[in-house]
Amino acid sequence: MISQESINELKGIAKMSEILGLFATVKRAGTNYQAKCPVHNEKTASFTVPANNDTFGKCFGCGFSGDVFDLVIKRLPSKIKHCS
Repeated sequence: MISQESINELKGIAKMSEILGLFATVKRAGTNYQAKCPVHNEKTASFTVPANNDTFGKCFGCGFSGDVFDLVIKRLPSKIKHCS
């Protein structure tokens, strides 16, 4: 089993903007990063990642928010369940 300390360490170094880039095109918007939400279909970017806290993101369209683990689990639920 993976220790909570290891999980916290990964959360601290995993950059949301880079992981988000696996699912959507990420662009710099002022001091933030923005992309179309990887959780729901939309026409304009509403998923925002603060550049000063690149471990967390929020969609202002559907309300989804979380860290990189939340995003991966939300995007790949069937594959995650299959592995466990």
